[in-house]
Amino acid sequence: MRKFIGILALVVLLAPALSAQKVAVGLFGGISNYWGELNDNQIIWDETHPAVGALLRYEVNPFVSMRFALTAATISGSDGNFPPDRIDPNTGFENRVRNLSFRSQITELAAIVEINATGYDVEDRRFSPFIFGGVAGFYHNPRALFEGSWHDLQPLGTEGQGTTAFPDRKPYSRFQASFPFGAGFKVGLGSGLTLAFEAGMRYTLTDYLDDISTTYVDANVQILESGDLSWRLSNRTGEVEGQPRDLGNNDRRGNPDDTDWYMMGGVSLTYTIGVPIGARGSKRGCPYNF
Repeated sequence: MRKFIGILALVVLLAPALSAQKVAVGLFGGISNYWGELNDNQIIWDETHPAVGALLRYEVNPFVSMRFALTAATISGSDGNFPPDRIDPNTGFENRVRNLSFRSQITELAAIVEINATGYDVEDRRFSPFIFGGVAGFYHNPRALFEGSWHDLQPLGTEGQGTTAFPDRKPYSRFQASFPFGAGFKVGLGSGLTLAFEAGMRYTLTDYLDDISTTYVDANVQILESGDLSWRLSNRTGEVEGQPRDLGNNDRRGNPDDTDWYMMGGVSLTYTIGVPIGARGSKRGCPYNF
């Protein structure tokens, strides 16, 4: 929260350098979810979490706006959400037996272009649907709950990263890029306030949002080179069946052909700097109070 307050303060300080009545600052609140190996390309509502953020919007003209946003969100997934008899297409056995899960905090910094379909101006054109697209950098840190404690998964190399069995598998970066896109609509509330509703997807360049992508690792190699905890959090079948399955280098754990996604939707409230509180109506006319 202190980061968001700091960014908003910086925005307010820099705003006078930009054109008057074209810069808006505000807050975002909504929900987030994820798309990957642990939901099989469907939305699992039990894995929905809050998302919050701060944003700056610059109106290039009534039809085009630039938005810069810092957003914090949570994503998660679990094989426990699937029916008991559901067969995972990657492994060939039941999702409940695979028994993988994760939770991750996402911190996203995005630059986005908004296209207002009918044109929008906080004082003149007070409603417009819009579409948006852009680029973002984000930090993620998948973690798993094991024996009552949360463990960071990336340092453990659960798919053999850094082992002699897979010398070409390097630890994935927790800093990644994504490409946000989506749609929504804006409503002017008067006094320089804009309420915007939106829903958007984030296409990412990583298949490791959930720490799952390729194959298991032979137990002897993984325990010797990465440690017992790495093996236990890679192959969790024993927690369901009593004994872990004998899964090795050729047994699929995920699907490396598809990258993971995350998504956000919600509402933002922004104030356009330079519009007097209580003013509404056309910029070409005389503002009046409620």
